Order: sequence, then C-alpha cells, then structure tokens
Amino acid sequence: MPISLFLDIIVAILLVMTIGYAVVLNRRLAVLRQDRDELERLAAEFASATVRADEGVRRLKGTADELGAMMDTRISKAQGLKEDLDYLIDRANSVADKLESSVRTTRKDMPQDPLPEMDPDEEMVGVEPAGLPEEEEVPARSEAELELLKALQSVK
Repeated sequence: MPISLFLDIIVAILLVMTIGYAVVLNRRLAVLRQDRDELERLAAEFASATVRADEGVRRLKGTADELGAMMDTRISKAQGLKEDLDYLIDRANSVADKLESSVRTTRKDMPQDPLPEMDPDEEMVGVEPAGLPEEEEVPARSEAELELLKALQSVK
C-alpha cells in the first residue's frame, strides 16, 4: 500500500473526527447562546426589580419622615398637655387641702351638744335649726379653678 493512500486515509479520518467535533461544538455554542439570551433577560429583570426596590425604599423613607414629623408634633402637644395637667393637679391638690382644712375648722366650731330628741307627733313650727353655720358668700373662682372644673366635667 502506498504511503500516499495511507496518509489520505488518515487525513480523511481526522477530517471526519473534526467534523464530528465541530458539530458537537456547534451544539454547545447554540446552548450557550440560548443561555446567554436567558442570562441577559434575567439581568434586565434584575435591573428593573432593583429600580422598583429603590423607588419603594425612597417612598417608604418619605412616609417614615412624614410620620416622624407628625409624631414629633403630637409628642410636643402631649408634653404641653401633660404640663398643663400637672399644673391643674397641683392646683386641685392645694384646693382640696384648703377645703379639707376648712371642713375641719368648721367641724371644730360646731357645737358638740347632741340634738334633743323630739316626739314625732310634735310639730316644728317656727323653730330655727340650731348649730348650723350661716351661709358664707362663695368667693369668685380663679381662672385656674374654672379650668380645673371644666377639665373635671369633661372627664365625666
């Protein structure tokens, strides 16, 4: 067998193997191209989702800032109301102490003699009750006392 024929057969076998390898390589490249298109689509979706998430975070931050400002306003109003209520409570305590002192003084000034027992059939015509203090004129209430009364009535 001539050497040239032998070499031609080897070259033909190598060419068939190269064609087979090229077909396999072409299939792999097609899959890679298909995967690349899928990867590009996924990257575009990811970028879109990132933009939406950034926008959502910005809106959420804006809402949180608004709510924080509202809460600060309400807290400052509540602090003012607390201070007013503390003042009213102090005033109410001092008024209650004065009232208690007045009641104790009045009880000490009242006679300790028990009322005489009376026959239920006896009429009490023209008899003045004894031992009761005369009505004193009620002094005009201060503005703080009026506010306290309004606050107490609104609680009821």
